[in-house]
Amino acid sequence: MNAQLKDITTPPAAMTFENGIKHPDLWLWDSWTCQIGKQLNLYCLAMPRIDVRGEAILPEHRNNHRFHVRRFASDDNGATWTDLGAVQTPSQLEDRSDSRNVWSGSVTQLCDGRVLYGFTGIMECEDGRPFIQSICVGSADSIDDEINIQSTSISSSLFQYDEIIAAGYYLGPKQTLGDGLGEEGGPILAWRDPFAIQDAAGVIHLYWSAKVGPDRPAIARATLEERDNGFQVKTLFPPVCLPDSELVTQAEVPKVYPLGDTGSYLLVISACDSRYEGQPVDEITKVQRFYISEDLNGPWRSYSTDGSLVPGCEFLFGGSVTQYNADRHSVNFIAPYTEMANDDVQLSFGPIIEIPLR
Repeated sequence: MNAQLKDITTPPAAMTFENGIKHPDLWLWDSWTCQIGKQLNLYCLAMPRIDVRGEAILPEHRNNHRFHVRRFASDDNGATWTDLGAVQTPSQLEDRSDSRNVWSGSVTQLCDGRVLYGFTGIMECEDGRPFIQSICVGSADSIDDEINIQSTSISSSLFQYDEIIAAGYYLGPKQTLGDGLGEEGGPILAWRDPFAIQDAAGVIHLYWSAKVGPDRPAIARATLEERDNGFQVKTLFPPVCLPDSELVTQAEVPKVYPLGDTGSYLLVISACDSRYEGQPVDEITKVQRFYISEDLNGPWRSYSTDGSLVPGCEFLFGGSVTQYNADRHSVNFIAPYTEMANDDVQLSFGPIIEIPLR
């Protein structure tokens, strides 16, 4: 393995973060949340700002290093945050699906009290293919028992390649799967960022980022079932194509939230129009898009008559809903700043903002 990909995690910071999270030692990006009682838990990808040789790691070079999943907690609805340290690191799965890296996912408390963890495994490959992705799921008895998460790969772009193609999804040629320069003229492989939600009947629905063409984004959807060897895919459904998907090339870190007792659901997408890995950041637009449906199966429509683009989220990406406000029909939203933001805030979290659902 490349020496630069050595695991680097840091102990929890001995400070309280206010009005967002600007970590003194870490770059932070992407997010997912889990509310348990009065505690709001925020998870994100994290990586030190300094490498093992003491040299600065630039945000645009972070894919040359190994990440970890970081957990922060708040008892005041996100006004302040405490750093609880690393939750997951790469190279934990027997099939080596995460041997290179671990990417974004979700944390969901199930109706029986257990906690379900979803994440993306990135497999080590010796021939220059750094983005071979797998959907991985694990569970623990409680949110504070994260050292004992029992995880497995449930859908690998490599090992389930034929099954994925048969279900209507696009994966690039198998011999170049996960290529660092993208797929047949489009951006890199998309089989990542699983997000779980359990419905009132106890069925676990899993959504993740996928494609139906080299530069045509989609959302993958499956239901899960528990077997002797852990949670597995029960049914992989056909791709979910969003109504304005022609505007973007990637629909990343999808999340689905119930909107209180309205009977509706909110789909949150972090969308970008990048064409290839390594494209200059000033050529790429990253935005937040919202969609609404009355059914977890869809179809989805833009959340506003003005479209799906969410205003007021400039330089925010990988955001999460922390609360639905029924009296104002709005959501509280937290997101990290992208590397396109100014140096003072890039790859750190801004404060929670309120977004009306018009």
